[in-house]
Amino acid sequence: VEHSSKLYLDVAATAGDVACLVTDGVAGREAKLLPILGLLEKARREEAFPAELLQRGLAVSIELAQASQDQDKIRILNSIACPRAVTRILDELPPENHASYSVVNRALASHFAVSGLYACHAQNRDASALLAALCADTERLTVQLSLTGCKHFRDAEQRALMAHLPTALQSLRLDLGHTGLESFQANEGLCPQLRILQLRFSGPYLREAKGIAPLLGAPTLRDLELWFTSLPLLEDLHFTEALLKLHLETLSLDVQGCPKVPLTSKQALHSAGRKLQRHDSELQMWLCIEDVASWMQQLRTAIESKVPEKCARKLIGCRGSSKPSARRSTVQMEMHKIHDRGLPFPCSHVGCPRFHENLTGYCDEHYFCRLWRGFLDNFQEARRYFELALIFFVQAAADIDSKGLLLLILLSLYPVLVFGLADVSGFSVSSLSALLLALLVASFSYASFRFDQMQRATLELSLSLEGFYSQVLGEDECIRHASLVFGVAGDSYPSVDEVRQETGDLKTNFLRAQQHLPSFQKAVQKVVRAVGAEDMEAQIKCGDESFLVSDGCEGAVDVLHCDIYCNDLRHVRQTWNELSRCFHSEEEPIYIVALRDGFAEEDSQRRCCEVVLGIEGYLATVRLLEKSLAKAEQKLAGLCRVAKKFGLLVESRPRTGGQDRKGQAKAAKSSARRPSVFLTVTLGLVRVTALLCSAYFAAQYFLRHAPPNLRETLPEPLREFLSLHVSMDEEDRSWFDVVSLALPYVVLILVFSHDLARCRRQRSRRLKPSQIIFERHFGVHGNCYVIKVALMQVLTVLLQAFGKVQLLGGTVAFGMYQDVPAAQVLKKLFWIFWALLALNSIYPSFLFARPDLRCCRYGAAVMDVVLDLGYSITYLCMVVTAMSELTLETSVSGNFGDAAELGFRNSISPAFAFPADILPYMAVYMSLAHIC
Repeated sequence: VEHSSKLYLDVAATAGDVACLVTDGVAGREAKLLPILGLLEKARREEAFPAELLQRGLAVSIELAQASQDQDKIRILNSIACPRAVTRILDELPPENHASYSVVNRALASHFAVSGLYACHAQNRDASALLAALCADTERLTVQLSLTGCKHFRDAEQRALMAHLPTALQSLRLDLGHTGLESFQANEGLCPQLRILQLRFSGPYLREAKGIAPLLGAPTLRDLELWFTSLPLLEDLHFTEALLKLHLETLSLDVQGCPKVPLTSKQALHSAGRKLQRHDSELQMWLCIEDVASWMQQLRTAIESKVPEKCARKLIGCRGSSKPSARRSTVQMEMHKIHDRGLPFPCSHVGCPRFHENLTGYCDEHYFCRLWRGFLDNFQEARRYFELALIFFVQAAADIDSKGLLLLILLSLYPVLVFGLADVSGFSVSSLSALLLALLVASFSYASFRFDQMQRATLELSLSLEGFYSQVLGEDECIRHASLVFGVAGDSYPSVDEVRQETGDLKTNFLRAQQHLPSFQKAVQKVVRAVGAEDMEAQIKCGDESFLVSDGCEGAVDVLHCDIYCNDLRHVRQTWNELSRCFHSEEEPIYIVALRDGFAEEDSQRRCCEVVLGIEGYLATVRLLEKSLAKAEQKLAGLCRVAKKFGLLVESRPRTGGQDRKGQAKAAKSSARRPSVFLTVTLGLVRVTALLCSAYFAAQYFLRHAPPNLRETLPEPLREFLSLHVSMDEEDRSWFDVVSLALPYVVLILVFSHDLARCRRQRSRRLKPSQIIFERHFGVHGNCYVIKVALMQVLTVLLQAFGKVQLLGGTVAFGMYQDVPAAQVLKKLFWIFWALLALNSIYPSFLFARPDLRCCRYGAAVMDVVLDLGYSITYLCMVVTAMSELTLETSVSGNFGDAAELGFRNSISPAFAFPADILPYMAVYMSLAHIC
């Protein structure tokens, strides 16, 4: 019940006039927050659930429960006792006792137990009954628990919690920020099937964490996240040796604000992480360890220390001047003059101080600059979409498990493509070779590098943001609210999205921004100087044409804005406190109107806090940004955001919602389950058949096009099997040509051997990001699967028709002319080939008609394999039969000197049966290669 992908267990109750809710995972706004805040919000919400109802939930008995209708209870109990029963059995009388009832009862009790642990420790109550219920659920796979701020959760409570964890647990997350814990302990052999471990520590009491090493002893552990932030008393970290023994897929280590931890321990952790990454290149790792930096980071720091202040500000996205006061006075004088003339909009041209009233975004002097700007913008947009298309189609080719094998296939086809295209186009082989090789390597390498870079940037931003929030989880008044920047004040003001400018039109909005710029600048500068932040200037948005003509732009509250860059999240909170102190009252000339904490929201468009200030009825915006996060967001600008919009990036980390936990558990179960014997045997037979066909074609191309003396050295049975006794009258080829023709099939042997090894592989690994993208878009349930099938089948039909029909038709015509017995076999094979082409042309229409049916999608995948295998086998049978059976012998009488007649003999040319021209060669090769 708990791990179903469709069912949720939410329990509602009332305590007086207040509704209380226990949910299966985070819900509502909690799901939009960072994981560390979402779990904390869920725990605080469930703290209000009546304790007596939770106690009753620990003794739940599903067989004694009541339902709104008796028939519903009968069907529910039957579905639990017989989950795979047919519908008519569900209406029969259910058994009074069943083992499945006990399983469900224990699952329900543990659900109530986990929901009540936060309230129990926060209110210093006895948790033994809750822990006993949690331990009794032997089939529970996931525990996610936030105890942040529970001062009464001490060493004894922690040892009791660890001792009562279910033995079958596969995913464990504990947020232990600012608890009363002094020593984290765990016994050896705890949770032997653990796959995911996430631990977060912060607070002033923790001294040692020796219990982490035993938890790392689980041989199945694949995902590890350990956070140690703001721990002034922590003395050492004793799990480096255990870390080196793991075979991880993801690793995240954050060690910040731990002054007593020796530098040698921090360096050892950093070195251990790098060593793991060297041993496994697929490891996704994020390290943030204070006082430890790689040589590249040290070099970057040294360079930045030599960069002038003006350039440094540009690097972090700050705009300003080394002499802000002089610039401000110049701008203000210019604005006063322009304001008198009623010109509202600032020019978008860089460095132009003029204002105008054109909706194009440029003044009269730079009016034509918008054409050049528009061209550059369109060019950049086209370049981004071209890059996305390249990444998209490279990921489409990622159906092969190994990128190395995919690259090997492309390189093996390279010589054939070069010589074939050279013959068709007339270009020289050398120039075409260099061009195609450069395009192949550059496109494949760039797409893979760009995809990995974007994926890495997304993960770094997500982890960095949660790490910053872990550092400020401290003060009780802040910890009781989702926004650790605004605290309880966040409930006193509306959201920024709920307020609009009251000006009548866009022109008035900009004119009033000019009017209030000096006072706004002066007030914000006072706050900036008080907190020691970056000396920034208030600015008026340089609206381009797209903004000036957009809907709702006349009500924008950020036309007049100021960005304040802070050193860390504590500095952001300090800046907010100063803003609140200066502008807290509506009786002041400048006052706070609305707030938004973009740091707390996981899907925020920009990581910053927005404070909307009112100035005599006009609204202006102050943005509080953190420098390092601003840098990280720059990596996500442009192409990365477009890629994320189109679903070309994998979610950086699984969310903490109930649905995602169920998905993780379901994936864990499915990965542990081996495929059925029938499916394994069928796939094995298909791959063995394809492997043998590849070996046969490789031998034919190598031996038939090789020098005659090589064929003469072969044993006679092998020559008979390969029909090498047929006369070889084709042109002589060099060894390079011979190897080039045979190499693609040799590589296919390696690919099919790799696939056969995967059939018997015991341990399944998590899907790579490229494979996740492939499944999302091009897999059987992907959103582009129907289009993919249609395009692939159109190309397949055209390639098979133009590449093979002439060859096979000529073979049948030759057999009919000779009237040999094999002609009937060749005719049947030829019509079978035509039937396959007809079926290939028709079956995608069923998928277009009913794309939502599983049988249509899986049927299309099966048909794809059957048709490719059918093309290969029919072609192979026809050419083998033709070479061995079709021979033309005749004699001609006449005056030929000493002889009265001459005998003529002819047969199917091997060059005709195994062509080297690019179109027929690719028609034969692609039908076989597409099986993998």
